Amino acid sequence: MMALGGAKGAALALMVELLTAGLTQSNFAHQASSFFVAKGPPPRIGQLAILLDPAAFGGAPMIAHCESLLQTMRSEAGVRLPGERRLATRERLEREGITLAQELLDELDRRASHGA
Repeated sequence: MMALGGAKGAALALMVELLTAGLTQSNFAHQASSFFVAKGPPPRIGQLAILLDPAAFGGAPMIAHCESLLQTMRSEAGVRLPGERRLATRERLEREGITLAQELLDELDRRASHGA
């Protein structure tokens, strides 16, 4: 496995592996089976949520400090923060609606009327 970002990327990948698979005693990435192939056992991956209270780290001043980094990143051409595309797509679909092919609508109606 080769992490993106050279030594820093490798260190970050190691930290994530140790926190997620290490703490949960699940498979490390190189041990997990593929999500894209039906063959083999379940991947047995771990999930870890770390919740931090911003108030414990300075509250509003800390948030403003982090926001300054995010604004700097957003000012760079081509930079997209995690979740931005998803949120933009959601806003666009809420505004414009979703178009479905008539065949799909007919199939959904058929399934709904048969309790499938």
